[in-house]
Amino acid sequence: MTSAIVKWLGGNDTGSSSKTIALTALGEMPQGASHKYPSDGADFGRCYRLIQAAPEAKAGLDRLATDGGPYWAALAARWDEIEAAYLRDIAKPKGDETYALMKSILRPIEARDSRIVRLGEGVSIRFGK
Repeated sequence: MTSAIVKWLGGNDTGSSSKTIALTALGEMPQGASHKYPSDGADFGRCYRLIQAAPEAKAGLDRLATDGGPYWAALAARWDEIEAAYLRDIAKPKGDETYALMKSILRPIEARDSRIVRLGEGVSIRFGK
């Protein structure tokens, strides 16, 4: 059951958010998992491809939705919507619907997060763990 996840982890299509889903599905939620969520279409794409390659990895996303903090909870609640936007984006050149949707989901949480200082559009710094 987990061999597909382990195989995927050994590949080259990984990033911190997709690794977080994979490891959580394997029963090992990584330290700092709450800050290792997908923040743009490229990050989401790696998560999407993980779940396509290893459907059992969806269990990691489900656990992160409840135990991974507000960012994961918000993204997981709208995962199907983000996935649909992602699929539309990859079907057309220079699609940015995924990014815009993800930012609309994440920005309100970032605004309440005292560890984040926004320096301008698309530029922020996160302090602490």
